[in-house]
Amino acid sequence: MPLQEIVEYDSENAILYARYIGDVVLDDIYASQEAQARAIKKYNCNRILIDARNTNILISTIEYSYIADLSRKNYSKRGIDVRNLLRAFLVDELSENLEFFETVTFNQGLNIRVCTDKAEAIQWLLSTRVHEEINHTQS
Repeated sequence: MPLQEIVEYDSENAILYARYIGDVVLDDIYASQEAQARAIKKYNCNRILIDARNTNILISTIEYSYIADLSRKNYSKRGIDVRNLLRAFLVDELSENLEFFETVTFNQGLNIRVCTDKAEAIQWLLSTRVHEEINHTQS
C-alpha cells in the first residue's frame, strides 16, 4: 500500500503530529519531510511526533545511514536547520535497524528518539531542549 500521511498540529502539547499508514521506502522520507517542513513553518513548531505504528518499513540498514544527510539537505532547502528539530518516531517495536537509525542520526547531530510508547515519546519531546528558534534564514 502506498504511504499515506496526515500532519496535524497538537496545540495542547505544541507539537506536530505526523501519522503514516502503508509501506515506507527511502523515497517516501523526502516527501514526508516536505509536508513536515510546511507544518514546521506554518506553526513555528520544532517538535514532531512521527507515528509510524501503522507502517511497513522497507528501508535497509544502509539506507538508514543516508537519512541524516538527506534530512539535513531537505530541511535546509526549506530554510530549516535540522539541528533545531526534535523528532520522536513512534513504532510498534524496536528493531536493530531502528536502533541503528537512532544511533546514526544522533552521531550526525540530529535530535531523534525512537519510542514504542506514545506517552514516552511526547514526554521526551516536551522535556528535551534545543535552540528554540527555528532557523528561517533561507526561503
